[in-house]
Order: sequence, then structure tokens, then C-alpha cells
Amino acid sequence: MKKRIIALLLCLVMCVSLLPATAMAEETSLFSVSFVCFPEDAVVTVFDGEEIVPAEEDGSYLLPEGTYCYSASHEGFLPIEREPFDVCAGQDEVFVILTAVEDVEEPEESEEPEEPEASEQPEQPEQSEEPEEPEEPEEPEQPEEPEEPELPEEPEELPWERRRKGILQNRQESAFHILHRT
Repeated sequence: MKKRIIALLLCLVMCVSLLPATAMAEETSLFSVSFVCFPEDAVVTVFDGEEIVPAEEDGSYLLPEGTYCYSASHEGFLPIEREPFDVCAGQDEVFVILTAVEDVEEPEESEEPEEPEASEQPEQPEQSEEPEEPEEPEEPEQPEEPEEPELPEEPEELPWERRRKGILQNRQESAFHILHRT
């Protein structure tokens, strides 16, 4: 009987000693985040760093406040890879709009100037038979005022930048239409 009482007291002491540690543990608020996708059956994967976050039974994700990434894909649509999104109070939906493959404009092939063939080489001027006269020494040039440095021109937009802007614009327009359905 004494052994049981001692064992019970020992268990009670251990339980009481653990209480302050759990009471002092910082509570982490979890937010339920859902993905609203077009097309609706797109496959979404959420990442916390390199780890995949499992979805809840209803397809939402319980996440603490922070920045995460998602990837989305669907057959016939361009995939989205590692797109960042933030989780915070009041943010309970992330809109994902995939662009259909047929909506993507093919980049225009650039027309490169053709190199002249060997038979079309520019003719070199004929040398005259007159003897060349010695050149007169030139007068030393006066030092000119320093010219203002030219600012570099803004670079032309690259084809992939135009394509990305077009895709983003299509996504925004699609999101607008989805949100404003009647």
C-alpha cells in the first residue's frame, strides 16, 4: 500500500511540474485557408519552405501566420510553380487562375538578317594610280569641355517579359469575370 501511495505522489509531482511548461508555451493561431481555383479541379500543393503541407479533409489548409508557396496544375493549362502567398488574419482565400495552353501567344520568330553570300561581298574601292601626297601635320586640338554623360536607354522589353505580362493580365481578367458572375 505504501508503494502505491508513493508512486501516486510521484506521478502527481511530475504532472504538476509539467503544467508551467505547457502554460507558458506560446499559443499559435491557425488560419483556415482555402484555394479558389480556375479550373475548379486544379491540383494545388502548398509548401512551407521545402515541406509539403497536408490539406484538411475539406481541402482547406490550417496554417499559422506567415509566408508560404503553392504550386497548381491542371491538364491543358500552364502550371504555376512556387507562387508565394501570405497567411494572416482576414485572409481566408487564395485565388488561383491557370492560363489555358491555347490562350498563350506563341513568341514571334525574329527575322534575322541574312548574311551575304560569298558572291555578294561588297566591292572594295579601286586604288588610284596617283601617288599619295604626304599629309600635313594637324594642329593640336583644343581641349573640349567635357560632355555630359549619356544616360543609358531603357532596355527594350524582352519577349518573355511581354508573355509574362500577358499571362498576368489574362489571370486578372479571368479573376474579375469569376468574381462578377451573375
